[in-house]
Amino acid sequence: MGCLGYGLISFGGLFTEPALLDQLHGLEKELSGFACTASRLGLDTAFYGKFDYKALCEVLASHGVNIDNLLLPSEEFSLIPIEHSSYFYFTSFMAVEEGTREAGFSLVEYARSHGNIIVFSPSLHPAFWENPEQMKIQSQRALSLCESGIVEMDSNELVYLMDEPDIEKAAARLMVQYHPRILLILIEGKGCMIRSVYGDILIPGFPAESSKEAVRGDVFTGAFLSRLASNGKSLEKCSIGDIASCAIFAHAVSALTLEKAALPSLEEAEAFLRKCLI
Repeated sequence: MGCLGYGLISFGGLFTEPALLDQLHGLEKELSGFACTASRLGLDTAFYGKFDYKALCEVLASHGVNIDNLLLPSEEFSLIPIEHSSYFYFTSFMAVEEGTREAGFSLVEYARSHGNIIVFSPSLHPAFWENPEQMKIQSQRALSLCESGIVEMDSNELVYLMDEPDIEKAAARLMVQYHPRILLILIEGKGCMIRSVYGDILIPGFPAESSKEAVRGDVFTGAFLSRLASNGKSLEKCSIGDIASCAIFAHAVSALTLEKAALPSLEEAEAFLRKCLI
């Protein structure tokens, strides 16, 4: 699986601005969260980006993520991992900087052309954008690449991007306008609302998720995709039951991550899920 990280962004002079630097450090978990989760739960994962943040490199490598295309002396990426991938994940944060934006979208397009299922999460952080309108425009551009793919976002991101305050109506509008195969909507305190070509369902979260903090979308989506990729079915042949099972597993991983304050192994996640379902 290919993963286009925020590392494609150089961040320019952000490191000299204390307020933004604090936020960037706060994003460290999110920078690596999806790739680390997916890799730790059994997916062969490669991370793409131009980033020399040593701490991020160490975190990714410690969880088994391939970072051969993270630090390169030239601007050329090896596209072989994408050509052999089934899924390609990215977020709109990749498009913050104008100078690297098109390179990022080109990689997404390349993944699509080679049969990768596109997995997208907006991950909206207004402080890093030139203005809120640009954030919305680029996020909607990213959504346009998700036909027959997977989209994950929280309910606040959904109503913002679709200009519709009602969650149900916003979800319906997104499905009609962008045609993803699966839309995962994380709703704080309620769980994951799924809208899909297979059917619709709400999967409640586990107590540990609602009692501590909101579920992190990167961990949830990494766990969801790891289970989806390992179920032995093509995405076209999945049922709503298969999708619900993946969401239940993702909730279990999220809850265990909050309890442990660390990503669990696949064995730990499976044991935790069995315990919770008894």
